[in-house]
Amino acid sequence: MSDQPEEQVKRSSSRKSARKKKSKSRHRTVKIIGAVVLLFLVGAGIVGGVVFREVHNTVNSVTEQKASIADTVSAISPWARSPLNQTDGRTNLLILGMRGQYDDNGGLLTDSIMIMSIDRAEKTATLISLPRDMYVSVSGYSGKYKLNRAHALGAQEQPSVGVKTAMQTVEEVTDLPIHYGLRVDFIAFEEIVNQLGGITVNVEKPLIDENYGGLRVPEGQVDMYGERARKYAQSRLSTSDFDRSRRQREIVKAIKREMEHQEVFSNPRFVFNLMQSLEGNIKTTMRPQEVKEALSVGKDINLDNMRTKGFTTSSSVLTSTNNEQGQYIIIPEGKSYEGLQQEIKRLLSSTEEVTVSE
Repeated sequence: MSDQPEEQVKRSSSRKSARKKKSKSRHRTVKIIGAVVLLFLVGAGIVGGVVFREVHNTVNSVTEQKASIADTVSAISPWARSPLNQTDGRTNLLILGMRGQYDDNGGLLTDSIMIMSIDRAEKTATLISLPRDMYVSVSGYSGKYKLNRAHALGAQEQPSVGVKTAMQTVEEVTDLPIHYGLRVDFIAFEEIVNQLGGITVNVEKPLIDENYGGLRVPEGQVDMYGERARKYAQSRLSTSDFDRSRRQREIVKAIKREMEHQEVFSNPRFVFNLMQSLEGNIKTTMRPQEVKEALSVGKDINLDNMRTKGFTTSSSVLTSTNNEQGQYIIIPEGKSYEGLQQEIKRLLSSTEEVTVSE
């Protein structure tokens, strides 16, 4: 029998009961917090998984490859590196602009054919336009065709073959190794400009084209949004194909300048959102890791030192005529494109400023 007074015993019992209730309450609170944290982690994992799958699927679609999960992880990892292919310190990218595979008026023909040659050590780039009417032998096909048909011939066999066929053909014509190819529909081109919120183009010559509902672009610094920029790049009926090539080079420089200004090259969210919106309208032969490396390289290029060059029939290496079917074609002066090849090599080895051909 306890010697404690009855009242003291009651108080002690009450305190024990209170402690048990607090302990149960704390335990219940910990369980609730744990459940919330667990739900958050599970939810984040699900969302992260969904987002990653979207990234993985988009990257595979744009690169037209069956990249592994490890490839995608490497592509989005800030630490992983994948050096670009190069020859003598240069990486050469073939850029093909076309109306789109669903366009009934020759949508697989490439209206724009440009080579971007990047000197990584010097952090410079040279942009070269090739006339689409150049009469050439297409790699893997008999006979001769206009250069703009190379992609179409390959793509008719299989979509991914089109860019590779164009790359091989341009390699043979220019004697320049083409390491990568990029095909951009003009719809994608318009979307890129819109995503950037517009661009400012340094217009060398004024343009008036009634075929585009009265397109009028004055000389000088001109602000353009997607549709106007696309029309400016595509317009040809009121001018020449050579003039259009010059305008396309102006647009490429304007896009690069705006991307540089907005620090897009170091913004993976912007890049992924852009890739998603362009998924069906842009293709490249680069692997996922190389796409990331190309963005890093692009960031380092000094736009002030970017040189541009367009080869025309007024040059000493090309002339124009008609083929047996009466089509307008551009052929080399002499029996081969050796003169053009020498001009390109001189251009890439020179450090002098280059005047853009008309």
